[in-house]
Amino acid sequence: MRNWILLPVLLIASAGHANSFVGNGGNKGDVELAVTLMQIQETFNVIKSQAGAESEFLCVCNRAYERSPLCEPLKALDDGQSKYCGEALIQMAPAILQLASDRRRVHVRWTEDAIEVIENGERRAADAVANPKSGEITVNQPAFRAMRPAERVFLLTHELMHFTEWEGKALTDKGELGPFKGEDGSRGFINAAASAASVMQGAFPKQIKSYGAKLSRSQAWKGFWIGSDVGSTFMDRKPHSSYGFQNYLRLGLQARYQWTHFGLFVGYRNQHQNKKLLETIQLKENLNILSLGATYRIFFSDDPLTFGGQTHLLLKTAVEYVRSDYKLTEEVLGAGYTLEDTDHANVLGAMAGVDYYIPLFWGMWTYVGASYDYHPYKLNTFNLNYYRNNFSAYGGISYAF
Repeated sequence: MRNWILLPVLLIASAGHANSFVGNGGNKGDVELAVTLMQIQETFNVIKSQAGAESEFLCVCNRAYERSPLCEPLKALDDGQSKYCGEALIQMAPAILQLASDRRRVHVRWTEDAIEVIENGERRAADAVANPKSGEITVNQPAFRAMRPAERVFLLTHELMHFTEWEGKALTDKGELGPFKGEDGSRGFINAAASAASVMQGAFPKQIKSYGAKLSRSQAWKGFWIGSDVGSTFMDRKPHSSYGFQNYLRLGLQARYQWTHFGLFVGYRNQHQNKKLLETIQLKENLNILSLGATYRIFFSDDPLTFGGQTHLLLKTAVEYVRSDYKLTEEVLGAGYTLEDTDHANVLGAMAGVDYYIPLFWGMWTYVGASYDYHPYKLNTFNLNYYRNNFSAYGGISYAF
C-alpha cells in the first residue's frame, strides 16, 4: 500500500530526467495536474470564505471520507490542534491561492525516477519534493497519475505549504508549531492541513468539483494511435477514356507513434470502384496502397482541461506504394459466355494531408481529414493514363493508448 503520508523536505539533489510542465496536454499527467490545481483553488476559496466562522470544523473529517486513510491525520488531532489548524488554513488561504493560480511562482517538474529524501539521517521514498529556493516542486509522474483525485490534492497542497510562511517563518518539517509538539510537530501540522484540504470536497461538493468528465476526456499526450476511416477519392478532371474512373470509395487503416508534436505512421488503404458500359461490359479497379510517413501536430490552446486544449490538427506527409488491379468483363450476348481482360500497375507516389482530431472519452477520438495524392501510373492494355491530381476526403475513429 502506498505511503500516502508524504515526507516533503528540501530537495537534496536535482531529479534526473525531469520534464518541465508545459501545459498543452503534451505530457503524461498534465491534465491531472491542471485538475488538481483547480481543485486546490476551489478548496481554498471555500476555506477563505469561512473567515469568522467556527474554524475548528475545517480540520475534521466529513462523512464522505470517513473510511479514507486521508482522514487519519485529522482523526489524530485534539480539540486545540483542530482549532489551530482551521485558523491557520483560513489565514494561509490567500497565499495558497496565489501559488496555485500563478505558475510563475512555483514550477512543477515531472520525473519518472524515484525520489528520495533524507529524514532523521535516513533515506525515505517520496512521491514529490519541494525546493522553495529554486521555486520548484518535483513530482514522480507515474505515482501522481496512479493516485486518486483527493490524494493528488493532498500531495500538492502539502508541497505548496512549503512555499508559505506561518508565524513569521517558513514552514518546514522540523520543530514544534503551536499545539503540535515535538520534533515532528510542524510535519504533523502540514499533514493535517493538507488532509483537511483533500477531503473538503465531501463537505462542499457544489463548490469543489470532481472534474470527472475532464479526467475521462481523451488526452492527446498518448503515444500510440490506431485508427480507421472511410471516404472518397476523386480526380480533378475526368479521365480521357470511358474506361477510366474519376472517383473511388476508400477504406483506410493506420498506426502511429506520436511524440509531443512529431510522429511517424504506417498506413494501408483500399480504393475501389466499378461501373457498366453498354449494359454488357463490367469494369472494376482495385487499388491497394501502403504508406510510410511523418506527422506534426498543432494545438489550439495551451490549457489541457479545455476541449480546445485537446483538439488538434495533424499534418502528415508520406511516401506511398500503390498497386492497381484493373478488370474488364464482357458478356457475349447469345453465346452464353463472357470475355475477361485484366491489367495491373505498380508505382511509388506521395501524399500530403491534414486531419482534425476531436476528443471523445477513454482514449477514443473522431477525426475528419483531407489529402492530396499523387500516384501517376498507366494501364497499357486499356490505354489508361492516370496522371491527374487526386484529392481525398474522409472521416474516422481513432484510439490512443
